[in-house]
Amino acid sequence: MTSHPSRTCARPRPPVRRPAAVLRQATPLALAWLIAGGCASQAPEPSRRDPAPRAAGAAQASEAPPPLLAGGRAIEWAELSPRLAEAAGPGAIRDLAVLRAARSRLSLRGERITQGDLDREERDLKSLVARSATGDAPTEEAMLAMRQSRGLGPVRYRDTLELSASLRRLISPIARPSSEEVRRAFDVSFGTRYRVRLIVLPSEREANDARDRARRAGLVAGEVGTPEQREALRAMFASQAFSRSTDRSSRAAGLVEPISPLDTSYPSALTRALPALTPDEPSPILALDEGFAVLLLEEVIPPAPRDFDAEKDAIEHEIVLRRERVAMEALAQELLRAAPMTPIDPSVAWSLDR
Repeated sequence: MTSHPSRTCARPRPPVRRPAAVLRQATPLALAWLIAGGCASQAPEPSRRDPAPRAAGAAQASEAPPPLLAGGRAIEWAELSPRLAEAAGPGAIRDLAVLRAARSRLSLRGERITQGDLDREERDLKSLVARSATGDAPTEEAMLAMRQSRGLGPVRYRDTLELSASLRRLISPIARPSSEEVRRAFDVSFGTRYRVRLIVLPSEREANDARDRARRAGLVAGEVGTPEQREALRAMFASQAFSRSTDRSSRAAGLVEPISPLDTSYPSALTRALPALTPDEPSPILALDEGFAVLLLEEVIPPAPRDFDAEKDAIEHEIVLRRERVAMEALAQELLRAAPMTPIDPSVAWSLDR
């Protein structure tokens, strides 16, 4: 497995060899920590339903209206841009850099990404989101929730589709999985799964401290098992994950996608611990390659009533997509090494170092 408790559990945090990341990326959009670049080719035209906003420089140069009014007073790009750059984080910046590099390499081959390529990426993404979602939310609602959680507005969403299509075009063809691999993937997707929050820290002492803080917060709020106690414990655990965890799931306050104990892409120490977890009770400290982890079980998701024969073709396609993403990530790293980023603006440099 590629180590990641999210999946390193997760995968490497970018989101350097950067802090550890345990979480796996479950969709083609999970390329936020990829990297590098120069641009030669022209991108496809944006779709009419997702028009791209005007660039900051263009807005200033043409004396267009300001991008924002606050209390009726204009906030100009010169004031807004550095703050947006600091808030963007390394993912958005690296995505753009690697997209430009991928466009350049495609241009050298006389190729470019078309609207049809983007449509195929979006169909694959919607299929994956629909299959991995829990509850009865329609696919469009699940897609909107995913985009909002990752900060993918019209421009970045389209860029991410283009980035995925470009890298996919540039890698070598991927072999089809065996029938045994397809069956195991079915069991992982539709068997019992566990929704947990995760904290990963460099030392056992720090992990114990985070665990103890969450437990103390719950006990201060009320008797064990009361709603007040559970709510306070969850809130403190999420706060510790957000502010301290080295896993990339920290951006979601430690919340990771539902995990199957059969999923070998996660560290075995983590998957073995899942069935023994007690809701709203922090787990014992787990030793991982990336550090020391604590889990908090929030929900046990029962097996889904799905027929293997009806699902196997879609699952085989998902396995191929997942293997393609591994190759795509390796290509992105190669592009970064070939064209490393050199931040000039202090706000961009600060964001990249986050």
